[in-house]
Amino acid sequence: MIDESEENTIYLQTISDKIIDNSCSRRVDINNDERLVCGIDVCSYMRNTVTIQFRKGNDARSYKKYSIYLDSVKDIDNIIDILYKVKPDIINVSGGSIGSLIKASLSELAFNAYEIELGKKPINNTHYSDTASELWHTMRTWLFNYGCINENDLFMKYELETTEFKIDNKDRISVEDKLSRINRVGMSSNSANALALTFAEHVVPSNCKCKCKCNRKCNRDIE
Repeated sequence: MIDESEENTIYLQTISDKIIDNSCSRRVDINNDERLVCGIDVCSYMRNTVTIQFRKGNDARSYKKYSIYLDSVKDIDNIIDILYKVKPDIINVSGGSIGSLIKASLSELAFNAYEIELGKKPINNTHYSDTASELWHTMRTWLFNYGCINENDLFMKYELETTEFKIDNKDRISVEDKLSRINRVGMSSNSANALALTFAEHVVPSNCKCKCKCNRKCNRDIE
């Protein structure tokens, strides 16, 4: 039986090899006025893997990426040690039971931490099906225009280029969920998801030109 919600669905790859290659070769434009943002992605499907990615303006290349297995609550201390070392201005943690625990632990230590529910309603629900789709498309625009990533991060590059988007039955952009991706290609998109989390709504780029200072409107439409 065909799921009516999937009828006339258009699947597309929107983060092309060319976009990724340009982002790997582009020169980093250092701007000390930008805030250092940290994205923490928790993947419960893959042994509670926690991936930590940093971005400052157009630069996600100069900062080391971390991957940690959370086998116990004590392993959160490893995350805290990293954050004390790097000192990000904002920390966005993917939602869920483990994400909530991490966010609560960080807030107790006075970190500027937020829990981002990726499956919830996006800011622009006319263009996007959920928050994850909105963040991923914002990230794609950043990669297309001025973003810089590490060419040696093979996981990041593979995850970006193999993640599928679709146009749903309401003509909205929708990124595939983690479980669907794992079933399709055998691995999650932890690195790319952590980077996408750095584009949450309270992170406003200094070059934002819209009156409301909302990076969603600045980055919504691309060529």
